Amino acid sequence: MKKAEIVVSELVVLSILAVSLILLVIVFITFGSILQEQAPKRECQWNLLLSAITKVPLVSAETLPPDCQMTRINVTKDQLVKKEDLNKKEIETFNNKYPSQKYVNFNPANEKQLLEYEMDSILANEIKDCWEVAWMGQMPIFKEWWDMYKCETNKDTGKYDCECSPGKQCSLSGELYDKLKFWNYDVNGPPVFCLLCSRIKFDDSIVQEFRATPIKSLPEWMQKHPVAGDTQVRSYYEYTQDDVNRGLFAPDYIYSIDEPLAVVYARVNVKQPTQVWDKALEWTGIKDADQVNKPVNSLALMPYSKVGDKCTYIIG
Repeated sequence: MKKAEIVVSELVVLSILAVSLILLVIVFITFGSILQEQAPKRECQWNLLLSAITKVPLVSAETLPPDCQMTRINVTKDQLVKKEDLNKKEIETFNNKYPSQKYVNFNPANEKQLLEYEMDSILANEIKDCWEVAWMGQMPIFKEWWDMYKCETNKDTGKYDCECSPGKQCSLSGELYDKLKFWNYDVNGPPVFCLLCSRIKFDDSIVQEFRATPIKSLPEWMQKHPVAGDTQVRSYYEYTQDDVNRGLFAPDYIYSIDEPLAVVYARVNVKQPTQVWDKALEWTGIKDADQVNKPVNSLALMPYSKVGDKCTYIIG
């Protein structure tokens, strides 16, 4: 190799290192406090972070890293039964330690309720993992997706029309662009961008025991279990709520296992006023939509078949 070629190669390497160093500095200046609280556990977190920093949306199957793709979980009855003795002891220990806060939904002598206890445990951990992958709502994930568009009321129709904002390079997929271009806030409510974290299916033997039964015990399970390793010693329920709009949401997490479930992280655009907020955002657990004036970061547990109805655009 000629000397000139070696020098050029070295300069290229140095340039790459310099750019990488600058990017790292930007990351830690902008998100240092968040990174100190939550170290990235998955490649997907880094990709979402880079998307937020570089303002380049992750919108296609080609650019979506495998680690961001939906996790499929099949739960068998054997899995639940194996944990019965451990969970029975856990419930009894808690009830003895906190007699004034005893479990309401779980009787350690009731086999069906012990199955439900383990079902709640599986779902709670999927919800927590999804929240962590989405940086606990603290990163501007998806922000540029709606900032690319300027929406104004059409004088002729009275509806909102959205076009690419001046100076913005609208690099969204044709499917999403078509949705946002003629988005009607009054009818559809605010657009919702979703990260589909997991799909959970329960075996038929479990479904038979809980068929057509709304299960309401998950919030209690989440409220009475602290997240391991959390320095603030928060419960699962508190840990997985958005700090920006804290107090305005109370997810009920009522579910049925008649069909597969989905755990979804959603970021909701709240730029435009709308008369249907309460209905449009009901599934997020919102208590008072009128008080929300910032982007909403929310987690939802819903039938897998309903994800397409709730989300404007889905990653995963």
